[in-house]
Amino acid sequence: MQRKGSLPCLPSTKEFLTSCFQNHYPMKHTVTLSRLIAIVAFVLFTQLSFAQVLKQVRLPQTGVEAAAGCLACPGSEWNMPQNISTNNNQFATTQMAAAGFCFQSTCAYSRGLMASDFNFNIPTNALIAGIKVKIERMADQQYAVRDSSVKLMNNLQPLGANKKSNAGWPTTAAIKNYGSSTDLWSAWWTPGIINGSGFGVWLQCYHASNTTTATGSVDFIKVIVYYSLLVNGEWQERSATATAQQIQFAPNPASSFVNLQFNISQSSEVIISVIDLMGREVLNLNEMADAGIFTKQLDVSSLPSGNYLVQCRTEREVWVGRISVIGQ
Repeated sequence: MQRKGSLPCLPSTKEFLTSCFQNHYPMKHTVTLSRLIAIVAFVLFTQLSFAQVLKQVRLPQTGVEAAAGCLACPGSEWNMPQNISTNNNQFATTQMAAAGFCFQSTCAYSRGLMASDFNFNIPTNALIAGIKVKIERMADQQYAVRDSSVKLMNNLQPLGANKKSNAGWPTTAAIKNYGSSTDLWSAWWTPGIINGSGFGVWLQCYHASNTTTATGSVDFIKVIVYYSLLVNGEWQERSATATAQQIQFAPNPASSFVNLQFNISQSSEVIISVIDLMGREVLNLNEMADAGIFTKQLDVSSLPSGNYLVQCRTEREVWVGRISVIGQ
């Protein structure tokens, strides 16, 4: 007996879909199977909950040189570093010595150019999905100037992956993109970190040729942060201390191995990241998992003693916990 509200059991997909839609959405014309499938997909899509990917774009309020005022520190100095805070063809510049030479500020590589105070206001319930950096730069000689280091900063300290390009800077100003909407630069980011004044970009360049000098120029450094918000309960962030029945660590503290366990609502790829308190990712792994209780043993024997954040995430959920590693 068919239950009230249930769909009829029909012998084929086409008959099933045709019957359903003719009963509920009478149509004057013949409907092909492909069109019916497309309609069903659209209806299901509109009924399901998906996390929106949003973005914020900012220029820095502050542009400074690392080790500014230190005459004995190595690295060529940056002139007018504050110019990187606006897109107006007013450049921060550094003049570098010939390749291979460095004595104090007369050097073949630059000091760090630091862009910070981006004034992001990422909501606290956001999950950071990726970070892209756009830098407009040029050189006075073709192929002479190249990236040495392009990193993100936390607390004004560079960390994570170095996204430098091996290509020479162009002789006319052009924008170079680093990172992407899904690239976290091998580090762990929270809204609090990104909204802070110490979040930013670290840039260094070097002179690759043997000519007497070469000048690198930077017009602006722009950052785009991509993130997802809670949508109908998605991205449910869980704390190891607040909801111990859903995520557990044992033993904790640990000296060699730690087992983690939590419940996954649906089959998905699980990405596990272990991050030190400087925001550097020290361990990363991923694997497919079925819905239900997920367990994984992590080898922490190579990590220095200290506290670490553990972030586990799937397409729809994220868990964050804390472990302590003690020396053997």
